[in-house]
Amino acid sequence: MVYNSGKRDRFIHRFVYDALGNLKEVWTSGDSVHWVLESRLWYYPDGKLRRREIRPLDLFLQGLDYAYTFDGWLKAINAEVLGHDPGRDGFVVGNDTSYYARDVFSLVLRYYPNDYKPIKFSVPSLEAPINSGVQHLFKPYD
Repeated sequence: MVYNSGKRDRFIHRFVYDALGNLKEVWTSGDSVHWVLESRLWYYPDGKLRRREIRPLDLFLQGLDYAYTFDGWLKAINAEVLGHDPGRDGFVVGNDTSYYARDVFSLVLRYYPNDYKPIKFSVPSLEAPINSGVQHLFKPYD
């Protein structure tokens, strides 16, 4: 995809897909010669997005991990408590995710009151929540 083709400020996006049609990589360029990998994506076997890494070859900006309910709805991005990141971003664990910055946000969707209780007891996070109010998203059908 080319923006402002033929002009000095042109910008090019190149998208790489797997055999199933899932977006795997996003590349950008200003001159169609030098390319920068902006994002790399991984998927669960059922096709839902599992992880997205931003600038994975040079800056290692951020890794985003996605979790879903049994119904297939998005449940969380990263983890409810930032220190319990499924991708272990920023922790020295001997894998590629240790190069990424630790997560700076997390998101958990609560579809019903008390719809989720962690399997393992966890220590409360030291980070203060931005908004401690909870608004439930109720299923529109049975």
